[in-house]
This record gives sequence, structure tokens and C-alpha cells, in this order.
Amino acid sequence: MPGGTRPLIGTYWKATEIAGKAAPTQDAKREAHLVFEAGGRFSGSDGCNGISGTYELKGDIVKFGAGISTQKACIDIGNFDAALRGALKGATRLTIAADRLELFDASAKRLAIFTGR
Repeated sequence: MPGGTRPLIGTYWKATEIAGKAAPTQDAKREAHLVFEAGGRFSGSDGCNGISGTYELKGDIVKFGAGISTQKACIDIGNFDAALRGALKGATRLTIAADRLELFDASAKRLAIFTGR
């Protein structure tokens, strides 16, 4: 997407880094990602389980509501799934530049990086 910024809604946002750690390499069916929908809903995967929930966005201020997830046991990704869910819970600001989405907490600490495609 030369010279433009991907839209938040409808873009497949693949998690590339959570809490300063690179996302594990996984089968595309399991990779950690988010897809934001119109009407304040999102869905995706935490790298193990399917996740979905709500979000509110006002300017660059974001708040994720309580979400739901499937409950599969995954032993090959460490605590990446929990870290991604923690990043969503702690996020207060969202930025998008070109094909990069970043989540930050209230102290401006970067919690997560996603790449859009």
C-alpha cells in the first residue's frame, strides 16, 4: 500500500511483537492477529485460541472491552497468548502509520506491534 495508511477496520493485523518479544512463527491458521469490524467489534487469535470482543475508539484513544476466547491448551508458544490478551487489556492508545498498528498503555509504553495486510 504505497504512500497510504491501512484502514483499521477490515485489515488483517498480524501480531509481530508483544511486550517487546517477537511473535512466534506459526501456521497461518494459528498466527496471532486481530481484525477490527465496524460497530466496535474485533475478532482474531491470540496465537492459540480464537478471541473476540468489543472496542471503543475516539481519535487515538482506544479501550478494549471484556473479550471471549476458546479454551484450547497450547504448549508451543510460551506465554505469548496471555501477553497479547494483556496488551489488549492495558491498551489506552492506538496508532497506525502505513501498515503498522501499535498499542500503547497510559504511560506511553508500547505494548504491541501489528503489521497489516
